[in-house]
Amino acid sequence: MGDKSPKNKKKQLRKIAEKKAAAHKEQENTLKSE
Repeated sequence: MGDKSPKNKKKQLRKIAEKKAAAHKEQENTLKSE
């Protein structure tokens, strides 16, 4: 694990944030459609 560059960490954090946001949107859509 010699990957400690901040650029990669930011990329990973952004990916995780996008996934969370997408999951949240999906949840909202399911709640609305019911």
